[in-house]
Order: sequence, then structure tokens, then C-alpha cells
Amino acid sequence: MAASPAFACKGCGCRGGPGYRGPDGRCVGYANLKSVCGTPPETNCAKEGAAQVEEPECTGCGCKGGPGYRGPDGRCVGFHNIKSVCGDPPETRCKKEL
Repeated sequence: MAASPAFACKGCGCRGGPGYRGPDGRCVGYANLKSVCGTPPETNCAKEGAAQVEEPECTGCGCKGGPGYRGPDGRCVGFHNIKSVCGDPPETRCKKEL
């Protein structure tokens, strides 16, 4: 599951990185900025500088992309074990949150 469109991160820098797109088309992190982009970074990379996006506070099961069910033990259930913990359908033994 992806973040809602209102909080979608688009462009290099929106998650707190330096905001440069490298020659390979991928965003470059601070650790590799000089080695990939050069000095100044605009030498080999394109500046995007996308605005950082603040996501709403994550509190319920599913807010980080999981299936959104809380198991009988009170813990969030992941995709890999939803049928074994919750049953089929999941609402059989688990509570839907999100």
C-alpha cells in the first residue's frame, strides 16, 4: 500500500536528501553526492530540490503499508502471516484499523 496522494513524495529531496538526480536517473544521497555529482553538484547531476513532505502521525496498524489488522495478541499483523493469525476473511479473528 502506498501513502495517500496528499502525502506522496515526488522528486529528489522530498524525503530529506540533498535534492539531486544523478546521471543514472536515481536520486543521490548525501553520502555519495561528491563522488556521483562532483563539486559543485550541478556538474554531473540535475538539481530538483523537491519540497519535503510531512506525513501524518502513524498510529494504527496499516499506516506504514501493512494490511491494517490488529491480531488477538494486540500486535499488528503483516502480510506474510495474516491468514494464519487472522483467518480468511481476516475479520474472523482480527480487528481492521485503517
